[in-house]
Amino acid sequence: MSSWQRQLQDVGFAKTKISKNFELTEVEQTLGNIDQIYGVEPIQELVPRVGVGMGPSYSHNFGLGVFPFHTDMAHWSIPPRYFALICIVGSRDVKTNIVHRDSLIDPQERDFFKKAILRSRRPLDGRQVPLRMVDGDIFRWDTLFLQPVNSIVVRAVRMINDRIRDVSISSVALDEPGQVLVVDNWRTLHGRSEVSSSSRGRVLKRVYLE
Repeated sequence: MSSWQRQLQDVGFAKTKISKNFELTEVEQTLGNIDQIYGVEPIQELVPRVGVGMGPSYSHNFGLGVFPFHTDMAHWSIPPRYFALICIVGSRDVKTNIVHRDSLIDPQERDFFKKAILRSRRPLDGRQVPLRMVDGDIFRWDTLFLQPVNSIVVRAVRMINDRIRDVSISSVALDEPGQVLVVDNWRTLHGRSEVSSSSRGRVLKRVYLE
């Protein structure tokens, strides 16, 4: 196991590097198997965009502002386990903010949070599937695209929001082409800092990993 893989296992995120002009085969050789998700490109480009109001992405809703903490694809029954952000055009000012699940939920509280039931804001494949906030090793969090189903969620959301304001947050910048941030999407929440006018040229590639 490499040093970055050990860090990923220990704290839920890690930085490593890949070739500037990488291909899918190198992604899998370096980072792991790509999670093939129906309707999602294996490699997606992320660039700062001006918000346009309610829409299907965080960029639509928050534009160049701060992205709140969330789980990627929290509305899926099983969200992708990992994702990698690969720097194409870097920025020192824009950071990915990360907070670990264990700093928000005490192990003795897991049974309570398992009872917090949510659902997607929009039906997925025509269905509304009940989703547990804590489900096995998965901790899902998304106050934008998930809605409460039972009263326990209201209390659970208040508790997590209070704790997010108080816990230590890790902030990671990708400022050199080829730098990679790998994040455990089940054990951490992530967000993005505000994009300044000088950082609008930032370009990342995102890959979901098994």
